[in-house]
Amino acid sequence: MTKKLTILIFSSLVAVWFFTRQPELCIEADGVTYNIFEVINYQG
Repeated sequence: MTKKLTILIFSSLVAVWFFTRQPELCIEADGVTYNIFEVINYQG
């Protein structure tokens, strides 16, 4: 459970980095973030 939380926080930080550093990749970063959330939800 702690590992999932760590992954969630890390992926969120990566997403924020993408948004701030490379705005043109916003759509791709958002898609990656959405897929990560989908995987976490699927695993329960």
